[in-house]
Amino acid sequence: MDEIQHYLMEPLISHINEVNENSEEEILSAENDELANDDDNIYSDPSDPSEFRVGDSFNDWDIVQDRVNAYAKHHGFVVSKCRLDLDPVDKSIVRRRVFKCWKFGVNKPKKVENISLYRDSTSGKTGCPWQVSFYLGKQTGEIRLTKFVNIHNHQCDTKTIELAPRNLRLPQSILDKIEHYTLD
Repeated sequence: MDEIQHYLMEPLISHINEVNENSEEEILSAENDELANDDDNIYSDPSDPSEFRVGDSFNDWDIVQDRVNAYAKHHGFVVSKCRLDLDPVDKSIVRRRVFKCWKFGVNKPKKVENISLYRDSTSGKTGCPWQVSFYLGKQTGEIRLTKFVNIHNHQCDTKTIELAPRNLRLPQSILDKIEHYTLD
């Protein structure tokens, strides 16, 4: 029985080995192409909102915040500040900051046995894995992008982000008119 199985499996094993060898060659050539492209982009504009790379450096947390918001707006989603780690000695220094897509997480309702007490509602949370992490180095003093997961499990659209709660604010011109009519 073992000889028969070996006889039947031998062509399959040789085919798998050929595929693996071809895949390794393709991966190596793709990595070489990426390295060549990285060399070309060393002098790219760091304020370009359409691109993030692990290892990008920034001087200030405000610049990081603006860049992440511009990236999200350019790609059609909204970011949420998820994590903030302060320096253990000097609490005024931010060491780590993590931003996630506004649809990260999953809604966990806290319902009791009697469901009729609660209204039916839907959640916009989809468990989106998009994430970008930054770290302020102790010796270097510059902020580096350390992790970038550029995957969404929902449709990103620049038109729908206008309906996001963060963007549902009145424009300053309307606020000025309201202030004018309420104070006079």
